[in-house]
Amino acid sequence: MKRSTLSIYILLATTLALTACGDSENSQDIEQGVAPVPPPVDSSTPFAELYNQGIDRYLGAFFPSASDTSNTGGTLHYFDVDPEQGPMCFTGNQFYMATRDGSTDELLIFVEGGGACSATSCEIAVESPFPGGVPTRGIMNPNDTMNATADYNMAYIPYCDGSFFSGDANHDSNDDGETDRFFRGIQNLSASLDVIFNAYPAPNKIVLAGNSAGGLGTHFALPLVRKLYPLTPIELINDSGIGIATEGSLSAAFDYWGASPFFPESCETCIGEDGNLTGYHSYQLNQDDNLRMSFLSTKQDSTVSAGMPPEEFESQLLGAVAALEDAHPDRFRSLIANGDGHTFLQRNYAASVGDVTVSQWIANFITGSNNWATVIENDAPDNNGGTQQMLTLLYDGLERSYLLTVPSEYSENIPVPLLFSLHPLGATAEQFFNVTQLDIIAEREKFILVTPQGVRGAWATTGFPPGGDADDIGFINALIDKLSTSYNIDANRIYATGFSNGAFLSIDLACNLSDRIAAVAPVAGVMTSTLMQSCMPKRPVPILQTHGTNDPLLPYESAERVIDYWVSFNQTSSTPEIIDLPDPYPSNGTSVQRFTYANGASGVTVQHLRIEGGEHDWPGAVGDSDINMAEEVWGFLKRYDLNGVINH
Repeated sequence: MKRSTLSIYILLATTLALTACGDSENSQDIEQGVAPVPPPVDSSTPFAELYNQGIDRYLGAFFPSASDTSNTGGTLHYFDVDPEQGPMCFTGNQFYMATRDGSTDELLIFVEGGGACSATSCEIAVESPFPGGVPTRGIMNPNDTMNATADYNMAYIPYCDGSFFSGDANHDSNDDGETDRFFRGIQNLSASLDVIFNAYPAPNKIVLAGNSAGGLGTHFALPLVRKLYPLTPIELINDSGIGIATEGSLSAAFDYWGASPFFPESCETCIGEDGNLTGYHSYQLNQDDNLRMSFLSTKQDSTVSAGMPPEEFESQLLGAVAALEDAHPDRFRSLIANGDGHTFLQRNYAASVGDVTVSQWIANFITGSNNWATVIENDAPDNNGGTQQMLTLLYDGLERSYLLTVPSEYSENIPVPLLFSLHPLGATAEQFFNVTQLDIIAEREKFILVTPQGVRGAWATTGFPPGGDADDIGFINALIDKLSTSYNIDANRIYATGFSNGAFLSIDLACNLSDRIAAVAPVAGVMTSTLMQSCMPKRPVPILQTHGTNDPLLPYESAERVIDYWVSFNQTSSTPEIIDLPDPYPSNGTSVQRFTYANGASGVTVQHLRIEGGEHDWPGAVGDSDINMAEEVWGFLKRYDLNGVINH
């Protein structure tokens, strides 16, 4: 399958640049293809029926083609793309996973989420792993003293198989005679777990956690983890992927993905008549008495309850967790919050649910505390920060979606700023939302954050054919109108940021919606030559442009041309003030300089963050950068409105 050369998810350029693996004995074993040797299976072995059905068929079959130890997010392990079999993304893009050493003998395996590819639509499914190592967010944050897994060895399994990590099938979706969908979820899991076993062969405890699609994915990973680690206690955390669905929808999806053989044939209730997976979760607890399980969700999660009335989702959710706890009172608990938000483990880890924070509840769980108890939040106003809702807008004949985040202290009596956050090519709004952590800033600074979804994961920007032909500038304009009727938006303080293809669109908005967009902050994105020639803003537009000098997809010189354009248009000083920013991670090979072109018309500036040695990523997303991009974005944008610099 052909892949866009501008997609940030293509890791081929990175892979070709890799040299040798790390120097550790485990890294050498991984590179040489040393397969783990699980013990034999008999009738008393947990999940023996699933092994007999072949769920473990790919363990020991695939090994990384290269590993990169230069990233402070840990070691990245890349797998060659093979259209016939092997780890890969459902689009044919390359798959990778990551490990990061801790200081204890415990192991956290985190399974990422990111949408699903159905027989009819793949628009909300992540097409490739987000580049980087093990994230430093929430449960994976090694620097958070409140995080009970901070010092664990960590393994991160990105999501791009489109099948909740369950698939084992290929399809020709458009009947043109060529396979174009590769559901390799079980292969991705198996290959990743082989790497993990080689790196960490004897943990005292395993925490197997995941969110959204990855939350459900933990249940497909569980039998494989148990096969490799037959005696190790496993603590499973399913965050917002509990398997509540409309009747028949999951069964049809598993059939399409080739995942149905990975449900035990003897378990007639594993997929219930109501369409839910409660029976499968109970089956797993019955099979494995060295397993404990915890579920997290909001009562009316708007991301996973699509097609179901919120009240019905809540009723089925509460019934499912009650049934699981009744059947397994010592080994199952749940944390259920009010509202319709989605996921906790990465971006809402410090949120309070009832009288406990998520991080403390998780700590109680994995440490075996007597304080680990089910929490069902009372029907009262949400108290876990702002609310997130996935909403839709019919525009230009298309139903467009967007993730809306409203701060908890929003008041209709006070005008609030509005920030658009625009995802990269091939991504989903939800995935980019999780990466940027702009919602944390939005809650603190009290602005409304909107993370829209592009058509087929792309933005149609001037002079960029891979983005398609949707009217995305008109869509953003219509969104401003819609939100302004529902909320007290400060019309003078509407901003845009974005990454890669999303950064292209943010600049396009500065050119074509300058009467509404006060300032922009593109990251790793530039102006096409067509836009450079046609861009005619109605006013000076402040811009913060961030770019890495080693960007393999968009050369640094293209960023310099963007800076030159806006310096000229905004009539700023042509000579910048240059400041070297602190370098907290000197070993990662990157450093940052801030260029400020001041004294422009209406007091605007052009600012540039030059990341020396930086590649094509959102800085700070995976712990391999010297800056927090979310803080930089808002710190710049908030100084301006449509009239220029804000004088306080």
